[in-house]
Amino acid sequence: MTSLIGLLGLGGRAYGAHSAGVATIGNNVSNVSTEGYSRQRVDLSANLILGGVRADGAFRAEDFLLSMQERDNAGSLGFASSSTSALLGLDGALSLGPSALPEQISNFFDGLNALQGSPLDGARQQDVVQRANAMAESFSEAANSISGAGHDAQFRANLLAEQANELANTIANANETLALYNDPALADKRDLAAAELAELVGGQARIDSDGKMRFVANGGAVLVDGNTVNALSVTTDPANPAAVTITAGTGAGQRDVTQQLGAGRLGGEVEFITGTIADSLAQLDQLAFDLATALNGVHASAQASDGTTGLPLFDIPVGPAGAASAISVNQVIVDDPSLLATGTLGEPAGDIGGVTSLLSVREALTSGGGTRTATDEAIHLLAGIGRLATDAQSAQDLHTARGDMLAASRDALSGVSIEEEMLRLSEFQRAAEAASTFVSTVDQMLANLISTL
Repeated sequence: MTSLIGLLGLGGRAYGAHSAGVATIGNNVSNVSTEGYSRQRVDLSANLILGGVRADGAFRAEDFLLSMQERDNAGSLGFASSSTSALLGLDGALSLGPSALPEQISNFFDGLNALQGSPLDGARQQDVVQRANAMAESFSEAANSISGAGHDAQFRANLLAEQANELANTIANANETLALYNDPALADKRDLAAAELAELVGGQARIDSDGKMRFVANGGAVLVDGNTVNALSVTTDPANPAAVTITAGTGAGQRDVTQQLGAGRLGGEVEFITGTIADSLAQLDQLAFDLATALNGVHASAQASDGTTGLPLFDIPVGPAGAASAISVNQVIVDDPSLLATGTLGEPAGDIGGVTSLLSVREALTSGGGTRTATDEAIHLLAGIGRLATDAQSAQDLHTARGDMLAASRDALSGVSIEEEMLRLSEFQRAAEAASTFVSTVDQMLANLISTL
């Protein structure tokens, strides 16, 4: 039979257990607006040794499968978000400027069309040279815009890698502390850091048997393993806006993950740099080279008004690489526009065979591997970037909606409901009050017994 002293302990333990429940509910309510906070609960169980009830500590309401889905979506959303921003910026720089390339190509041929009506008119010759200069400058401006976008993306990639390393260190430090004692608030912080890291680099996290989190980026690179962090490093080439290398770890364990990320904001920047920037520069260079080569060929087979054979109209490299940045009008013709080869070889001054041949290049399939005109190719280049931006925006919208759905599921599981907490608070308070009354009654009985003795 339990003694009065034993009953006093029994009531005290009951009061303590239910008071712990009240404190936990108070903590939940105070953190109702805290980002990443998971609702805590106190589990009560029978004390088989001393009797009565005991509180088994505060536990977080969590779902590992849901967390995996959220991190997976965060990586996809991050990729789409950075891609959308970068592509829209590049599309605007190429399309909205005063020297948009398709218009400048068209303007050059418009000038030739006007010259055709009066091939010996010095003012019209000068106008054609100026339009040729404007077209060459437009190629250079477009190349600078693309290169600038690439360098900006390289800069952002460095910043994102630094942020990823900070988050990885946050996870590793939390692992070290949580291995010593349970801290639900720190576990929330670790989960939030893992979600943010997934948004940056993609990948997944798991909790190992020792209670430590292991984070693996897309492609299998381990960024966090217990207390160890394999930091990301970004290497860029100031002379090449289409080059970037991402490595994880150091020394013999260093691993190139550039083409393996494929997710996260950093993956989006890598794809933009090595894909869009590289492809756009190559396409622009090829367009400049093809157009200039075609015009030079026609111009060199015609004659100027003084009877001399036409000079190359444009100075360009020997190959497509760098042609958009390097193209310029032949300085000799700039200095003397009358050297424009507007006539047919062997014909008297005033013949328009040369300028007619130059005009024919406008409709010639000189670009896109012989499938498009120069103007159409310039439009195709800009439209391609616009389509990529639209696709990225659609993907961003999709993953944003999916993220909202997953967040709603998490709120239902781990979020704090004021109504539910108030109901549980009432239950714990009544139980604590009952335990307090029980303790007071036993204490009075014990006092009466002592006074009687």
